[in-house]
Amino acid sequence: MERQIVIKNLPKALQVVKEMKLSSDEWTGEYRDAARSTIATILKQQMEQQVAGHLSWAYQRGIPDRRKGSYGRRILTELGDTMLSIPRTRHFNPRGIIAAYARRVREIDHLILACFLLGLDFCLATSESGAAWNRFLTDLMRRGLAAPDIICADGGQGLISILPEVFPGVPLQRCWAHKVRNILDKVRRKKQKSVKRGLTKIYLAKNLHEAQTAAARWARLWIDTYPKAVKCLHDDLEDLLTCFQFDDPDFRKAIRTTNAIERRFREVRRRTRPMGVFSNRTSVERILYAVLMYENINQGAYPVFVLTQNT
Repeated sequence: MERQIVIKNLPKALQVVKEMKLSSDEWTGEYRDAARSTIATILKQQMEQQVAGHLSWAYQRGIPDRRKGSYGRRILTELGDTMLSIPRTRHFNPRGIIAAYARRVREIDHLILACFLLGLDFCLATSESGAAWNRFLTDLMRRGLAAPDIICADGGQGLISILPEVFPGVPLQRCWAHKVRNILDKVRRKKQKSVKRGLTKIYLAKNLHEAQTAAARWARLWIDTYPKAVKCLHDDLEDLLTCFQFDDPDFRKAIRTTNAIERRFREVRRRTRPMGVFSNRTSVERILYAVLMYENINQGAYPVFVLTQNT
């Protein structure tokens, strides 16, 4: 009987990689390419940080210095040859980062491979059905994903229907952006600005009581003219006001819509449309991985391993 190994943490993943005793030739295809790309991203990021730190240090001490472009250099990892673009200034070069990497190349490569065992995950699905969402989220939970503080979702019933099973007790926030669009679809165009103005007062309220008061006032104003619009709000009002459980206004703003992930979807479409037809599924997965990794880094979600000059 086969026994499935569930990897839930980084030390366990590293141990599995070590026990596999894999050579570089055995890590092929998408994993090898993506892992090699991740190594290059980490090194480039750390070098950029060192250059910025040096320029700040020099400026504070009145030392004249400025950036002087970059140059290419190849490094050899267990995963293959990788080209790096090394930034520099007139008087400083962060190549010490590469030297530090060279001293620990095997450990770092294994750590990168361990990250792939742990997952930063996506999958291709034929629909957004409850069954598809259940398989995806259940697999992440088996691999160690902790239950989130809150889940924001649009109106897709597939995801919403399985949340009580996969994440019992986790509060649901319905997306205000999707809800407002759905409500305005039931309103004559010349009245949409007035209707939207009242909805804005609900989700921008200072607290739950103020939001509930604004919702009741809005409903009384429009119930006779647009009963379907009012019903559309009331059907999900409790989930729309979940964000008021949190006191931090910035966090409340971040979770009341799915805009964060919608922006990433737009970025994926922007990058993939000019490419036309992909040769195979692996090609699609590679571009998805690259775009989402780039977006994560831009948002400050850096890879689990961070190189320093003293590494």
